[in-house]
Amino acid sequence: MTIDASKTSPEKLAEMNDSLITDNNYLRGRVRELESEAVQLHADKENLEKLQAVAATFNTRFAEDQAQLGAKQAEIDRLMIEYCPDKVTDEQWAEWCSHQHPAPHLLWETGEVGVPSAILDWNGEVVLGLCKVCGRAECELDEPCTPKVCGREENKVK
Repeated sequence: MTIDASKTSPEKLAEMNDSLITDNNYLRGRVRELESEAVQLHADKENLEKLQAVAATFNTRFAEDQAQLGAKQAEIDRLMIEYCPDKVTDEQWAEWCSHQHPAPHLLWETGEVGVPSAILDWNGEVVLGLCKVCGRAECELDEPCTPKVCGREENKVK
């Protein structure tokens, strides 16, 4: 916007000048405030990045500790089931079973030693799929392979 000084009184020009000075001072003050806020935001960002690094380290260490704890508990459970199955409580058994993962069925094959005669034909060929580990046959092979441990029938896997 341009102002034609020949058509404006000196008083009006002085008033406009004062108004512009006031606006200019306000804007300079506002710029200083925003610069100060930007400096604070930068410091806050640096602090946040430091906190995030600390949190990441903590999370990594926590996950490592959890893994170690889980491995130690699994070893304890395995030893108890192997050496003192009668002392394993139902809660311990359920916990152990909840951490077991299904394994593929291991089927008997022709020519192997110990093949049950019930799954062989008259030529000695295996004609019925039977799992060596869990004892499931043919139509049961879609279920997970879970060996029976300690005579417990409630074996469950994820």
